[in-house]
Amino acid sequence: MNRDPILQQARDVIHSHQQASHHISLQFICTHNSRRSQAAQAIAATIADELGLNYRMYSGGTEVTAFHPNMVAALQRAGMDIRTDDPTQANPKYQLHLKHSQQTMPMWSKRFDDPHHASEPFIAVMTCDHADVNCPYIPGAAARISLPFVDPKRADGTDAVDTVYDECVAIIQTELKFILQP
Repeated sequence: MNRDPILQQARDVIHSHQQASHHISLQFICTHNSRRSQAAQAIAATIADELGLNYRMYSGGTEVTAFHPNMVAALQRAGMDIRTDDPTQANPKYQLHLKHSQQTMPMWSKRFDDPHHASEPFIAVMTCDHADVNCPYIPGAAARISLPFVDPKRADGTDAVDTVYDECVAIIQTELKFILQP
């Protein structure tokens, strides 16, 4: 499937909002806020940090679970500095350390309406079909982009787990780099 029109539309929405307000908040949303939305938040924050963009990144789900260890490991293999003090908690809090700005960004599974999120309008980026269909209204969203990614969860417990998660991270990186590039 050719995703170029979807990616171009997402890029256009983000850039038009950036030109209007000079500040962008993106919230990546999926059902469990455990894999794709967390990866998109970390990857987008890393890209924005590298490009010096004044973008804020958030993620949330329609349910709270935990940032899945397979996705954390895939992001670490992709070069991101993500750490936690206590991975044994039911929903551990992680810190993403951004290299250029020397800032850290907290990451954990939360709902899309968590009080930690931006109070200003944001662009909702739906990273899974289920959340896109089952969550038709996102309060506070100035715009909504449907950008679903294939769930790497299908590889959990198999010999292909690292490969599938790494491929998912690579696809999200490639597409978000295109969308966010000035």
